[in-house]
Amino acid sequence: MNTNFKGWDAVAEKLNHIAHDSNINNLNEGQKASLKAIAERITNNGLIIADEVGMGKTRIAAIVAKTIIEVGGRVAIVVPPGLGYQWKNELSQVDIPSPPDLIRSFEQYLTEFKTDDKNIYEQQIVLISQFFMTWKLGENSHLWRWSMLPQIYGKWRKHKNGVYPNNYKTNHLNEWDVDVEEVSEVIVSYLAKFDIENVKTPTLQRLEEIYASIESNWKETLDANNYKKDGKYRLLLEKTVGLGFGEFDLIIIDEAHKSRGIESGLNKILDELLIESKSCRRIAITATPVELHADQWKQMFSRIRVSGREKEKVFQIIKKYSEEVQTIKKNSYLPEFKNSFVELARKFEAELSPYLLRRDKSQDESVQKFNVLVNNQIEYREEKKIVIDLISDSESDASTDRWRRTICAIEALSIVSKVMRNSNQDNESKLKRLRLTLANGHGIESCLGDIISEVNETINNEKEPNILDQEKIENDENKAVNGLTEEKDPIESKKNRRIDYWKSIAAQPFFKSNRKDILNKEILFDHPAILTTVEKIEELVEDKNEKVLLFGRFNLPLERLEKLLNTRQMLKAILKGKEWPQSKIDSSDYAEVFECAKKQFLNYGDKADRLKKLNLSLKELSELKELTFEQLNMLLKKQYDKNSYQRSSFRNLLSDLVLKGQVRAKISLMKPEIIHLFDAFKNDIARYQNSQGTSLENEEETNPLVPISRALIEIGQIDINQSLSSESVKLSKAKKIAKSFIKLVDILRENNEGDINQDGHLDEEEANQLWKVLFVRIKDEYDGQKGKFARLLNGDSRPETRRTLQAAFNREESFPKVLIAQSVVGREGLNLHEACRYVILMHPEWNPGVVEQQIGRVDRLGSLWQKKLNEYLSLNPCPVDINKVPRIEIYSVIFKGTYDEINWEVLTQRWSDLKAQLHGVIIPKQLNLSDDNNKYINEINAAAPNFSPKPIAKKSN
Repeated sequence: MNTNFKGWDAVAEKLNHIAHDSNINNLNEGQKASLKAIAERITNNGLIIADEVGMGKTRIAAIVAKTIIEVGGRVAIVVPPGLGYQWKNELSQVDIPSPPDLIRSFEQYLTEFKTDDKNIYEQQIVLISQFFMTWKLGENSHLWRWSMLPQIYGKWRKHKNGVYPNNYKTNHLNEWDVDVEEVSEVIVSYLAKFDIENVKTPTLQRLEEIYASIESNWKETLDANNYKKDGKYRLLLEKTVGLGFGEFDLIIIDEAHKSRGIESGLNKILDELLIESKSCRRIAITATPVELHADQWKQMFSRIRVSGREKEKVFQIIKKYSEEVQTIKKNSYLPEFKNSFVELARKFEAELSPYLLRRDKSQDESVQKFNVLVNNQIEYREEKKIVIDLISDSESDASTDRWRRTICAIEALSIVSKVMRNSNQDNESKLKRLRLTLANGHGIESCLGDIISEVNETINNEKEPNILDQEKIENDENKAVNGLTEEKDPIESKKNRRIDYWKSIAAQPFFKSNRKDILNKEILFDHPAILTTVEKIEELVEDKNEKVLLFGRFNLPLERLEKLLNTRQMLKAILKGKEWPQSKIDSSDYAEVFECAKKQFLNYGDKADRLKKLNLSLKELSELKELTFEQLNMLLKKQYDKNSYQRSSFRNLLSDLVLKGQVRAKISLMKPEIIHLFDAFKNDIARYQNSQGTSLENEEETNPLVPISRALIEIGQIDINQSLSSESVKLSKAKKIAKSFIKLVDILRENNEGDINQDGHLDEEEANQLWKVLFVRIKDEYDGQKGKFARLLNGDSRPETRRTLQAAFNREESFPKVLIAQSVVGREGLNLHEACRYVILMHPEWNPGVVEQQIGRVDRLGSLWQKKLNEYLSLNPCPVDINKVPRIEIYSVIFKGTYDEINWEVLTQRWSDLKAQLHGVIIPKQLNLSDDNNKYINEINAAAPNFSPKPIAKKSN
């Protein structure tokens, strides 16, 4: 419980001091300007920090949190569950000692009261997951999950009246849960002190309200069914758990655009769980406070506690401005509309400025350099399309033809099924799903599998095997028209036959060869969107020697994409005699994709332009034609063994340097706090050597040096072909190995993981236990038997895998060259900008805010694009060819003639609206316009609302 907070004037004073301190190096000028602007606003109200992705708004919030702590206040930070590690790291960066772990669940909440550290309500800063309140309770729920309410009530009644309520000790529950009883006792004992002293804190007032709500209905609180969703005591239970958190002076909501629904878990945390001090402020952090429509501003203002009347006033201006934006877009070059727009834009800015701060990329030094270089004619982000148009495309091969037939058949099915009088709902649902998933590949295997089963059942039930022939259907139709059939409903029967016919056409290309009952599982490897995307990725990686970040929504097509990319690259490496980091592949996993990739390559043989892009010769294609799966594994082993001597030599050197103490000496100077962890690694090597005699043979399965050496080589980019004869080279290697080991631990270890007694250091016992955990992760992440050209990041990826992939992807020369990220997993909390400026959006989103988050993974401070722009500027004095100036390139995969094309159109319109409200891009820049039109567009965009903090004036010498 906090009674020492010195108030917001003290906070503002400290923030102003930080903003003007020229000796602070971990903040740029824009961040300092934001701190000054926060100081000016925070004394009056909460606010939204809506800086564009990658501008460093988390660092700003961390500084504000630290300032609150320094003036005696308490801070709650509510974050998405996947960002706990990033927040702990950010808090460490601003010198908050031993940042707390993210509290993810009620079980963890109870555990926090058992540690020797401070109880939650005593901690000055608390990290809470946005999913903390996702409780599924009901009549069969365990006692510990819901019994805090009756226990707190019973113990408080004992404090107030000297006796427990009737049957508190002898009720039908037999006995209370021990953990919950202990925590309840701690909370009640603490609050009782304030009650005795008559200090009416907000936490104590909440307890009194809970107590008053239950007093006459005590026994009902012992029924688990009353705690289910919308149960009678569910809300009181949520409020009761909030007592243990204590009250807060500042609540920071990260990714505040999430979970907008009234009943969402995030809203429950903010409105029911957390207790606010009388002067509490809220800061919402989000790059996209509005995503789909202007109404979302209301929800965002509610989250920072703007009053209803003020919120409605602001919203009316927002609504008028949104309408005016649409008007000016439709009448882009008519000057009479400009004055009205400018006036409303100024009102919009004036009304929102007290609550909203937003720095955008237009203030970034690199973006400003770019705009000067291209004379404001184009954007630094270039949006391109990867178009699949099978219907209009004159180019034809077997794969294209079968997909073309399927598209037409599915459209025909859609039309035929709509006119059925007695349409089967299940049938309609399958056809609808097939049509909707055709472009993205999601669900297409199961849909076509169902159709194949139905087609076969129809064939087996018919006396004539040609029942699905077009000629047969037409003859039946003529009979029906002329009344020459005995069927009860010949018209309906004709339509059913027509549906069966089109089903067979849709499914026929995907039967297993010579089988009419088995779906060909290679179907997605040949999917037009996947194959076209693979070809574009190969072009970007191989021709431009750069990395590619791809986002998609659906896991199955992403898995197929990853496997196809790796297999094609593996085949190229084998054919060209290049090294590939695998010694074998499993037939159960790779036999089908091998045959599919091989067939794709051979299909390029008569297409000179594609063959050239593929960078394969006709001779190499000829060799590929004869290559079997067994021969491929033999070639893989042969090329892998070629470098076995170098790998073995490096392991011997590593063992020598570790056991003789040279690496340890370097680590003790660089990062002494992990020295016991290094010693645990050293002991593993010594034990292995003792069990094997003095030999260090290449035993892939048992030698701990094998996965660790792979990890150190990859992370440190260590050259294993360099001669190791001289002592100076060995010492140089010792330093590189030490740096790589430190980085490896940083990647695999959560902040303070293994520090059981939380004293900030790993003692010998803690280090030994932690090393066992880390070694398992090393073996998992640096297994030499998986393709690494492309890697998939999805919901199954562990936190350490995310960090490993992030570190590897940010190294320009190392694998993976392609990171395939499932959107829900990869769009937040990952910085992937150091070696990538190409983003491919494979599956269309509905929400432009999600797309901004995706692009923001590569569009950040210190990005590869900024580096390439500076290199270009140093080599190319003005004037320049603007088409050759480096840009961030965003590719959208669009399958024409499918539902996805409509999806992209909707997204594009919404994205345009988002840019008008948040990015100041009312009318996009265009090439080849007249000077007058360009001038007019620049004037309109310049009049857009600006919520950027004013720069801090530099002191003159």
